[in-house]
Amino acid sequence: MSTISIIGSGGIAAAIGGLAAKAGYTVEVMSRDAAKAQALAEQVGAGGTTGTFSAAPVGENPHFSFGVSPLG
Repeated sequence: MSTISIIGSGGIAAAIGGLAAKAGYTVEVMSRDAAKAQALAEQVGAGGTTGTFSAAPVGENPHFSFGVSPLG
């Protein structure tokens, strides 16, 4: 199967990454915080890898994960 690159390391990225890994995809996680990206890649399992933030994603299917916070 192919690789999916996820840019982000929050809850949405974890959900997408987990589902993609269960579906048989290899998941690449990219984040400004390398430690968070590594932790999420390990959580996702199934050969999850980390990429370098600001580098081109290796996956054929890049997905962007954005966190949304309520406005006060």
